Amino acid sequence: DPALAKLYFDFGRYLLISSSRPGGLPANLQGIWAEEIQTPWNGDWHLDINVQMNYWPAEVCNLSECHESLFDLLDDLAVTGAETAKAFYGANGWVAHHNADLWRQTAPVGNWGQGDPKWANWPMGAAWLSTHLFEHYAFGGDVAFLRKAYPVLKEASEFLLDFLVEDEQGRLVTNPSHSPENAFVDEKGNEGVLCVGATMDFGIIRELFGDSLRAAEVLDQDAEFRGRLRRALD
Repeated sequence: DPALAKLYFDFGRYLLISSSRPGGLPANLQGIWAEEIQTPWNGDWHLDINVQMNYWPAEVCNLSECHESLFDLLDDLAVTGAETAKAFYGANGWVAHHNADLWRQTAPVGNWGQGDPKWANWPMGAAWLSTHLFEHYAFGGDVAFLRKAYPVLKEASEFLLDFLVEDEQGRLVTNPSHSPENAFVDEKGNEGVLCVGATMDFGIIRELFGDSLRAAEVLDQDAEFRGRLRRALD
């Protein structure tokens, strides 16, 4: 029934319009409909796909203003995320892991306080969220917005330029790495999560580096940084 798909799509727009307004908090796991004091998954922001999915309709559905509260959160996370990048990785830029909350924490944490590496050690939250900044510019063409957002975009890339390492073949990879919603089975039948260079990481990194490169070109800034991005992409 095509009408069911349309109804579902319209419902998604309604949820975003209702739960993400300028000046307020971004849409979280339960949004404004959370009934409990202790909500499932703490009612926070899970950055390994949940938040991104909430905001996929923002630009394509002409709801750009609904994106603004997410950008406010990003400005805050970039501050705490710079401290986490330095303390945990000795890296420049900023990082966020799979979980953020009202206090803008960006360090590795597990679900429900458990330090499960399947979730806690995923350092790609800042990178994936920052691509939303360039998407907002790509749809609206607001150069003033891009100029304001550029430092957050750039610093997310700076962290990954420091985090990437060369493997035995001389390729830049993430290590440790994992895809937080997936596991694999090795040749001995053991289920594992941690690996070197998960495909998900490269999808995010290529998009982020490409966005940062285009943003720097539009703003005519950071020629040396652009060169670093091109070399890393190659």
